[in-house]
Amino acid sequence: MKKVVFFCVFSTISKDVSEHDVTLLRYQLNGNISLNCNMTDKFEMAWYHQNPDSGRLTILISAIGYRRALNTNHQNSRLKLDADTETSSVSLVISGLMESDSGLYFCGTRSVNSEMHFDKPIKLQIEDEISVKIGEELKLGVLLPNADKVQHQSRRSTEWKVNWSRTDGVQSERITIKDKNLIINNFTASDAGTYRVLDSEGKIMITVTVTVSSTESGRESKGKLDKTHDDKHNAVWTCFLTIVLPLCLCFWFWWFWNCCRFQSSKNTQECGTWSYKGVPIQ
Repeated sequence: MKKVVFFCVFSTISKDVSEHDVTLLRYQLNGNISLNCNMTDKFEMAWYHQNPDSGRLTILISAIGYRRALNTNHQNSRLKLDADTETSSVSLVISGLMESDSGLYFCGTRSVNSEMHFDKPIKLQIEDEISVKIGEELKLGVLLPNADKVQHQSRRSTEWKVNWSRTDGVQSERITIKDKNLIINNFTASDAGTYRVLDSEGKIMITVTVTVSSTESGRESKGKLDKTHDDKHNAVWTCFLTIVLPLCLCFWFWWFWNCCRFQSSKNTQECGTWSYKGVPIQ
């Protein structure tokens, strides 16, 4: 009976939580995260999760003191409590984060013979990052049951454009919907950027960063390097043809002209003096 009354009170509190009363934490899929809860002068604590799709509240894990912990969700081995006696805090550690882990988290604590006190709720928001090759298919598993819009912001713009909305559907012929996935066919560089999913109240549910695959980036970088190499090669040839070659030709003509003068002078001297049996003849 005690648990039922406590759950009803907690459910009433959670409905009044506004966007400004939460601590926002962004996470990436398959990562780990630690949610802290202060246990100073407290005897018992419990962590609750509110799923953003159904709004359902679930008690995840509870503990009495710092030594005895009771996992109330035996099927979820990704959850554990990490106590720090020096700071009087108990952290909820979630490993291998999934899309279903997004939503609101509440930490409730109480002293002996006192009511449960709740800290400021924490909101976990998915912030994933994926890479796609040019020409391939971009698949975003972002169409949650309460998703209202999917917006896209390119890397070179500050404007958010709607790719899909629950009322108007897709906004491009290249976009299709299949099994709660938003699929963009024939991916281009302009499709890269940030995608975000909004609910009916305009609150961000999921953020996904999409980049061009490193393979494509490597090709682009190699192309730039090759172009730079070609530019340098062309610059060297231009310098040779416009400066070095003319100088070499000038030097050759100068050397040839001097050689001709020297040879001409020598021939003139030889022709002006004759000898007969060792006696010069003028």
